[in-house]
Amino acid sequence: MHFQQLTELMSELGVAQSQDLVGVPLSEIKNMETFFGLRFPASYVHFLHRCGRSAGHLAGWAAIYFDDLKEIAEEFEFHKTMASSELLLPSGGLLIAHYNQSFDYMICDGASEPTIYRITFDDLGAHCERFANSHTDYLEAMIRKAATEKGKVEPFFIDECGNMIRDDLTSYAPAVD
Repeated sequence: MHFQQLTELMSELGVAQSQDLVGVPLSEIKNMETFFGLRFPASYVHFLHRCGRSAGHLAGWAAIYFDDLKEIAEEFEFHKTMASSELLLPSGGLLIAHYNQSFDYMICDGASEPTIYRITFDDLGAHCERFANSHTDYLEAMIRKAATEKGKVEPFFIDECGNMIRDDLTSYAPAVD
């Protein structure tokens, strides 16, 4: 599936409309590649350039966006330490998503459509599995999942103390005689 088809699927399923997509300039993507010492796969660069800052309801509570990348790496190191795990990402590994105890990563080895792997931390340590055959398959699955969960989290936000607050309150002006 081509990236244009993915954006059409987001629109069709009500996950994101074109005005919801906020991308990252290529110069910022290049700077992030330099920071990590990697050349990102073409499919990932395309995703970041088109919707790397926002894609409507695509992510839910997961950290998947460009501005999350450094924090995802820090969270991974924290989880690794807490699990007393010796787990190392393979050479060229880039963490691209974090949700609860799970981290998704790809190998930046020149492939334009990398395989996606998932590392999950639990009481027994860290477990790694192949999660998606390609970045495009990964995004398509994420879009379809977001479509089934749409509306379950959107009327809430987390305040600065970590409390879940309902965000669909409506105030009405008193009637005037």
